[in-house]
Parts: sequence; structure tokens; C-alpha cells
Amino acid sequence: MHTPTPKGVGAFVCYNELMNINTLISLKDLPSLRKKYARKKIVLAGGGFDLIHPGHVKQLLWAKSLGDILVVHITGGKRYVEKRNRKAIFTERERATTIGTMKPVDHVFTYNGRHYDKKILDAFAPDILVFNQEAYTESVKQALRDAKFEGKIKVSKFKKKYSSSSILSSRKN
Repeated sequence: MHTPTPKGVGAFVCYNELMNINTLISLKDLPSLRKKYARKKIVLAGGGFDLIHPGHVKQLLWAKSLGDILVVHITGGKRYVEKRNRKAIFTERERATTIGTMKPVDHVFTYNGRHYDKKILDAFAPDILVFNQEAYTESVKQALRDAKFEGKIKVSKFKKKYSSSSILSSRKN
């Protein structure tokens, strides 16, 4: 049954009621996640997630299948620009809210760094860290060695079929 919007309440409030806001966490919440899910296998994924496409959905479903709890890092605005040489279409909060509504995602946070930064790994020690094939480079491997990451690393075998950047550039023509 549809509940009508109370008079004087904007669409934004109704939109927020539909969102699973409990999934949105901050960086300072990460250590408490490890305690809360001490007996669970935590998987950590990361990305920009600006324009959501089927590749994102497939990757997140796969990541969730590897463990009990899926935590997703959303690349912050500053890092997003550094990495892609363009601003994101959606704010980091909007991207986090969108990803947070996806069924496989248990928690999501934003951070102006990489999901495999030592600061993140030390904060809550995920059991599994996931990457897509393009992202798992030699520099990432070295960063993980330097961080002394002790969990498992899983790299998806999916062939890259979608890209937010290529979707955007194809729409310009």
C-alpha cells in the first residue's frame, strides 16, 4: 500500500525513506564493523560507481558471494578527479546512497583514497579484498605487500564489457 506524502514534505524526504540509509557508514565506523562481524567473512570492494551499469552489478554480486558481509568503498570526489581527469556526475554521497540500496551491499563508505590503502586495511582487516582485472596491477600488488595485508585477494575473471567513461563518450556523439 502506498503511503501518501505528508503535505509540505518534499520528494527528497520520500526518496530518503526508500533508501537503506543504515548501509552508509563513515571511516571511523570501520573498526566497529570488525567487532560486530567478528565471526563473519567480510569482503571489501571499491570503485567510483558514478554511472551504474551491469558490470558493476555483476561485480558486486560476485563479491558478495565470496563472504558474509560486503562493504563497498566509494572513491571520494577528489580522488575520482585525480584518477579519471573529470568530475563525477554524481556526488560521492549520491553514489554511496545508490550503491547502498543494492541488495548485495551491507555497508558503504566514501574515502578520498583507494580501498586497499593501509589506513583502510588496518581499520577493520577485511577477510577478502576484491578487484577487477584492470585494477589489479603491479603497483596495487606492491601496495598490498607494503601494507602487509594478510587476507585473501580475489580478482574477478569477468571481461570488461562496460565502462562509465565509454558510456559517457558514446552519448556525446
